Amino acid sequence: MTVENPTSRAQEIVENLEDIRTLPDVAIRVSQLASQENAEVRRIEELVRMDPVLVSRVLRMVNSAYFGLRNPVESISKAIIFIGLKNLRNLVVVDSLRGFFVEEDDDPHFSRRRLWRHGVAVGMSAQLIASRLYGSPGEDAFLGGMLHDIGLMVEDQAVPDLLRQSVGRYAVDENQTLQQCENDIIGTNHALVGECIAERWGFPEEIRDALASHHDVLRDWSTLAGLGAQVQIAEYVADVAGYPLVEGRIDLPSGIVESHIYERQEDYQILVDDLHGQIDRATAIYEERGE
Repeated sequence: MTVENPTSRAQEIVENLEDIRTLPDVAIRVSQLASQENAEVRRIEELVRMDPVLVSRVLRMVNSAYFGLRNPVESISKAIIFIGLKNLRNLVVVDSLRGFFVEEDDDPHFSRRRLWRHGVAVGMSAQLIASRLYGSPGEDAFLGGMLHDIGLMVEDQAVPDLLRQSVGRYAVDENQTLQQCENDIIGTNHALVGECIAERWGFPEEIRDALASHHDVLRDWSTLAGLGAQVQIAEYVADVAGYPLVEGRIDLPSGIVESHIYERQEDYQILVDDLHGQIDRATAIYEERGE
């Protein structure tokens, strides 16, 4: 199936899928507020308190070994202040989506669990790139990396058979990108679908753009510091580190991204080496479940 307007097809998939499993209302509202410049902690605290499970998760996060506090934090308001609003947003979003990714899937090429691990690896890689190379805290980079393939989650619910055909072709045809396979078979691709769902959720424009552009061929050196470029580079780092979306497929970067990685290959090799430990730290926060 090839359509004339992949963007319209992406919008159609998102709008017509009534049973799509997406973010709960509380998670959407928390993420929207936490992304605002002048967000009120009190208002966000009120939203978090509406979900007892979320309260438990936030307290567990702040008291985890990741933060290494001497004295446990028992107040949700103090926990939010200590974690930071964007880290809270990331926790809420990732925790809300995790149940979908870990479900079993017996397809030989498409695995929800591998998609989850790939997303965590790209998120952590993007955060390392943002912090080490560009001096940014990297919370937006983590979320952009974690959600860069969220369009695949939507396609898996809306057009599961067509998605598996697309991934299957991509797995065996080294001359085609996943986007090309999706465009031919589905009529759109996960980058455009991801942009549509992120817009529906009210995510910041920078994150929406990163989801839409993480496969674009970049030719302007000034774009390398942008979130889309960081996510694109992070995906390659994650693939090389052993966390590809499809087993055995590592797409080589192109354009100025290829030149940039070559020029800073020592820095990126260190990132590859450090990524496993960072993923272990993220796993302790984002995958551990309490009763």
